[in-house]
Amino acid sequence: MLTVSEGDEQMRWISAVSYNKYFKVYQPVSAASVNKNTKPDIYRAEDTRGSLQVLSNLSINNIKYKQDVYRRQVVDFNTQAKDMNLAAKSVAAGDFFDKKYVDANNRSITGLAQNAANAAEYDVTVSQLAIAQKNTGTRIARAGAGILSAGTYAFGITVGAGAEKTVVVQLDTAESNFQILGKTAAAINEAQPGVKADVRTAGTQAYLSLESEKTGQANAFSIRDITGSVVQVLNLGNRVTVAGDALYSVNGQKKAADKNIFSLDNGNLLLNSNDITAGAVRVCVAADTETMAEGIKDLVTKYNAFSTMLRGTNNITQRGEKTLAGIKAMLTGVREDDFQEFGIGWDAANDQVKLDEGQLARALKHNLAKAESLLSGSTGLATWLQNIAQTALAAPVSSYLKAPNVMDSIDYGWRRSSNRFLFNGFNAVNQGLFLDMVV
Repeated sequence: MLTVSEGDEQMRWISAVSYNKYFKVYQPVSAASVNKNTKPDIYRAEDTRGSLQVLSNLSINNIKYKQDVYRRQVVDFNTQAKDMNLAAKSVAAGDFFDKKYVDANNRSITGLAQNAANAAEYDVTVSQLAIAQKNTGTRIARAGAGILSAGTYAFGITVGAGAEKTVVVQLDTAESNFQILGKTAAAINEAQPGVKADVRTAGTQAYLSLESEKTGQANAFSIRDITGSVVQVLNLGNRVTVAGDALYSVNGQKKAADKNIFSLDNGNLLLNSNDITAGAVRVCVAADTETMAEGIKDLVTKYNAFSTMLRGTNNITQRGEKTLAGIKAMLTGVREDDFQEFGIGWDAANDQVKLDEGQLARALKHNLAKAESLLSGSTGLATWLQNIAQTALAAPVSSYLKAPNVMDSIDYGWRRSSNRFLFNGFNAVNQGLFLDMVV
C-alpha cells in the first residue's frame, strides 16, 4: 500500500490498484501517478479479496463440472467399448457362419442343429411317442388312520437293468392315513431310485402316484416289500401305464428310441417329437442366415454407438480420431464394392456405418464364404472392430478423450470486441493472484 498526504489532511491509505476507464479493468497504481497527486479511483482491498473468492468458487465449480462430465464419458466409453467387443467377438468367431437352423412343415416336429450339422432334408414320421411307467396306489380315506401301524418299513425299487434301491419309512403312532402317504412319498423321493412319488387327492380320499423319471421300456420299474407290507397295503405295484418306446421313421427307415428326442447326423441334429404325425413331416436343416444377419446388425449398431459417443465430445484426442478414421478407410477402400454387396457401407453425412438389412439378408443366402472372409477373416470388419474395442478397453480412456485440467477452468486472456478491449471474467490482478494460488 502507498500513502499520500494532501495539505493539512490526515494521512490515509490508498489501494495499490486503480480503475482504467479505457480498458475497463483495474490495474496497479504507478508511483508516478501518486507523486503527481492524481486521484485514482479507490479499489479497496476488501473488494479484491471478494473478487478472488468469487473467482475461486467459479473456477472450482467449473473444474468440478468438467470432472463430472468426464466421469460420465469414462463410463459411456467403457460401456460402448465392451458392447462393441462382445458383438465383434461373436461375428469374428470361427463358427459364426456355420450356424444352422431346423425348419419343419408341421409343429409335431421341432429340432436343434449344431454348427457341424450338414445342410439336408429329412422326411420324419412318428407313429408312437415314448411314455413313462405309472403306478397308482389304492385310494384311502384322507382323515382316517390305521392303514399301517407304527414301525419301520422297507421296500425296494428297481429301474430297468439297474440295481435295486432300498427305501425306508419310519411310521409313528397316531398318524393319519394322509400323513402315512406323505411320509412314504418323501422317503421314495429322498432315496432317488429313478422314480418320482407324490400324493394325489380325490375328494376325501388320497393315494400315492409313482412314475419313472425317464420314458421308454428300458426305464420300466418294479417295486417289492422287504420289511413290512407298505407296497402290498398301499397297492404301489398297481401299474396303470406301461413304459413304451417311441416309434418313428426317417426317410422310410424305421427306428425306435426310449425318449421323444431323435438323434441324427452323428448327434449334430436333435429332433423333438411333440406328437404323433398324420404323415411324413419334411424337416430342413440349412444355414441360419437370419441369426447371422442379426449378429452383423448388432455389430454395426454397437460400433455406431461407440463412434457417436466419441464424435459427440469436444475433447476427443488424435488417437480417437485416428481410430474412427480407420473404419471409414476400410469401408471406402479397395473392398468398398465387396462390402456394398452385403449392404454395408459408409454414411458420410453421419460419419458412421450404414447397413441395408434387405441386401444383407439376400447376399448371405448366396455367398456365405465371401461374407465370412469379409467380416470374420483375419482382416475382416468384425476382427478389426474387436481389436479396436480390446485396445480401447486396455488403454487409458484419456488417450481417446482428453481429461479436464484445472488450468482449463481459468480464463485470463484478452479479447477484442468492436473497438474495445474486454477482459474475460475478472481483472488481470485477480486472475494473476488466483493463478499464483493454484500453481
